[in-house]
Amino acid sequence: SWAQDSPFDESMLLIEQGKLDEAEGLLRTIIELNPRFAPAYYQLGRVLDDRDDQPGAMAAFKRAARLDPDLPGVHLSLGIAYYKLELYPLSQRTLDKAIANDPSDGSALFFRGLVHQVTGEHMLAVKSFRAAAAVDPEFAQLAAFNAGMSLYNAGSLDQARDEFEKAASLRTDADITASASDFLRQIDEDTRSKRRWGLTALAGLEFDDNVTIDPVDVGTGLEDYAFVVDVGASYRLFEDDSRELELSYDFSQTAYFDLTDFNLQTHTFGLFGTQEFSEVDVNLLYSYAFTFLGGDSFLGTHTISPSLGHAFTPAIYGSLTYSYTHENFITVNARDANTHSVGTNIYYFFNDGKAFVRGGARFEDERTDGAEFEYFGEYYSLGLRLPLMGVYRR
Repeated sequence: SWAQDSPFDESMLLIEQGKLDEAEGLLRTIIELNPRFAPAYYQLGRVLDDRDDQPGAMAAFKRAARLDPDLPGVHLSLGIAYYKLELYPLSQRTLDKAIANDPSDGSALFFRGLVHQVTGEHMLAVKSFRAAAAVDPEFAQLAAFNAGMSLYNAGSLDQARDEFEKAASLRTDADITASASDFLRQIDEDTRSKRRWGLTALAGLEFDDNVTIDPVDVGTGLEDYAFVVDVGASYRLFEDDSRELELSYDFSQTAYFDLTDFNLQTHTFGLFGTQEFSEVDVNLLYSYAFTFLGGDSFLGTHTISPSLGHAFTPAIYGSLTYSYTHENFITVNARDANTHSVGTNIYYFFNDGKAFVRGGARFEDERTDGAEFEYFGEYYSLGLRLPLMGVYRR
């Protein structure tokens, strides 16, 4: 009816100007005068959606759709309102209507993908995301990112990597690019974690202005350069959903240019096991390390360390660790030692678990054959970890 044209046009102008209170009041007046004027209900739904009144927006969109099923955008807006209210079956049916009316509606295809994603129908979600990108290039990066998420959740890591690489390469939105890069790193970590074996290597050049024998805290006051090499290998003997057993070997070499009598070479053999019990993680580590000093046998070290971990809340995790170490010095018997230590750490995670604050304390009691080397130590620590790259969230 033309009688509503002028006030309705005024309400549209108020919406564009961001004067939502005035727009809502005018739209409600129009609806009171003509309860069957569908566009007024539709625009009222937009206003209420902007004000995050999802139940009100849903009711307005629903009324508009009943009055005029062919009103442009009404099924899309109602489907999105259902999605925001987590009414997923209603959302999917309504978005299907929007797509049937306009198969090139990229927004409807994208939100249908989100519905499939949140309900665990990941391959259907991927199909909808790809269709959204095909009909509307503006969705290309966002659709690729969400397709990658669905494939990642479905366990299809290689296909997920392809989608995340596409999202990262488009660079339309910096946050999405950063998050896609985060997922690519996570996929690399997940891929490595599935291997039974692991190998690491490090080599470098070191300058030491006070060459020191660390195990006995003896400094020379002399400076020298050294080649440093560290090589580690591990093999997972057993793993299931709650248990793991891993064997490891590490080789470390420090070779000085001139002070060769202080060259250190260490071979460390380790066995690590973990068992998860409902709410408690139980870990046990045993290691044996043998060290050569200047090419001669120097030190053998046995270490056994059990630990417990528990998540008190989704954001707070605590651990308690005991460690026993026996050191057998080949030539300096007075330094032979038995060391007991007890430590605890509390973690508070935030930013979806990518950042945390940590507080810790450790108490150490070392008893040696030579009483002058015995000590009791207390160690306190506080740490903060923050991610360097942003994370995109819908």
